[in-house]
Amino acid sequence: MSRKKLIFDRLDQIQDMPTLPEIVMKVERMARDNETSVRDLAAVMAHDQAMSIRVLKAANSSAYGARSPITSVEVAISRVGMQEVRNIAMSLSTITVFKGLGHGVDYKKFWRHVLSVAMAAEAALKFIKTGRTGADQESDFFVAGLFHDLGILVMDQYFQQDFQKIIKVVKSKNLALDEVERKLLGTDHGEIGAYFVRKWNLPPHVAAAVCYHHQPDAADESAKFISQVIHLANFVCSNQGIDSGITPPPYHLSQGAWYDLGLEVEDIPAIIDEVEAKAAKSEVLLALA
Repeated sequence: MSRKKLIFDRLDQIQDMPTLPEIVMKVERMARDNETSVRDLAAVMAHDQAMSIRVLKAANSSAYGARSPITSVEVAISRVGMQEVRNIAMSLSTITVFKGLGHGVDYKKFWRHVLSVAMAAEAALKFIKTGRTGADQESDFFVAGLFHDLGILVMDQYFQQDFQKIIKVVKSKNLALDEVERKLLGTDHGEIGAYFVRKWNLPPHVAAAVCYHHQPDAADESAKFISQVIHLANFVCSNQGIDSGITPPPYHLSQGAWYDLGLEVEDIPAIIDEVEAKAAKSEVLLALA
């Protein structure tokens, strides 16, 4: 039996794996539906008082542009936007649910990186000139970024001995994490993270972006664009010092992504500025979580 099959067989047997609350998944689905009203979404969020309070605190922060007090979730959705409120709720819930996962991970650094990649992926869309197929919504990029490194937490928690061996090789030989993972285990953290994203019934192209964020050109055509955008966001954040603290940042941006997305050299400083501007939001969410 292959090492990869052993890993996924064990994943199938894990009973205590954290999962996102149903109400958060419902908020996520509703935010995708153009027929959802502000009142509809606020009514659903009202069933989770703790989440509502934290969403209000985030919306009232200067990082989210609050100029006057926001006193209800409905007002927050109206002012900040449905997608932004959905992003806040998803982020806070994900960090809270998974914060006990992983032994050797710097909690704050890891989640700061993940949140920044999610926000950077959305921000990068305004600089991208080609490649979009129309199959994905703007919100998909945030979700894919939020979960792109989930497999790292899973490996560190449930395959700790293997993961520590991988990290040792990565640091001693200065190799890419996903490259060493595939060599030693036959799979990588992207594929493991995608396994859970599929179980949560998120769109297939979101799972593919998580799976292929280090090898975006290997994704199917239907998911190549979103995979390349997450790859770009991860590359920029990591090389700006907003990395996960686990391995060295990636040194190379996929040439396929560069050309397919129609990027130009002068776009990179502007994307970096966007990433740095989004960092304040990630700090707010980390403090609330």
